[in-house]
Amino acid sequence: MADISKRPQASSSKSAPDMPVSQKEVPATPAPQKLAKLEKYEAQIKEGIIKYYEMGALLQTIRDEKLYELRECKTFAEYCRKVFNFGRAYGYRLIAYCRVWNLVRENADDKVPEHVIRALYSLKSDEAIKQCWDEAKKQAGDVLPTYDTIEALVKERRQLELMSSKQFDPQKETDKIFLCSIRSSVSKKNVAAGIVEASGKSFRKIYNSIKEAQKRGIEFSDNDQATLRDALINSLESVFKKDDTGK
Repeated sequence: MADISKRPQASSSKSAPDMPVSQKEVPATPAPQKLAKLEKYEAQIKEGIIKYYEMGALLQTIRDEKLYELRECKTFAEYCRKVFNFGRAYGYRLIAYCRVWNLVRENADDKVPEHVIRALYSLKSDEAIKQCWDEAKKQAGDVLPTYDTIEALVKERRQLELMSSKQFDPQKETDKIFLCSIRSSVSKKNVAAGIVEASGKSFRKIYNSIKEAQKRGIEFSDNDQATLRDALINSLESVFKKDDTGK
């Protein structure tokens, strides 16, 4: 048997040991190639001959690979304004449309208008998007689901998710109503006071909670209306009230 103690030792000064493939540095794409790809994408978007979901896919690549930096833009939003003259919100809406369209389409030729499935953009998981879309199609029958149908399903799902996160069970807590606007449950016997207490004196939360409660069949007495009216007025006054420094 060979004496392993006599084998030559590797010199640490000549070369580093091989790294696993996952740890090796991947060569960066040369700038000229990146610029050529960016110019191609920009031309396709500006020509307007591609579909919305295709525009979304191109914009997502530009954003994720930070190709916008080649146009001396610090952010994707700045790039959208500078190159395409549209805002960040529109760019992200196209990206969201591409994602959702790929989840709900049955084939590449499916024509699902962007405005119809816009409500699905707020859902985080792919499973939730597919389930809401399938339910919308089931309700619509042989026609394309409407935005209102999808929006209602999305709101219902988000409400259930929010109630679950707050550990609220409507089957057990029948004496309470859960209001998403304040992310809290309140007693059905005194909804107005519950809204004021949980709103943090926010005009938007108070107002939205009132509308939400009314849609859920809650009727406010004269005293309740006075309570809510005072809360709305006070919340507005607090916005314009100066602090002690006079600012």
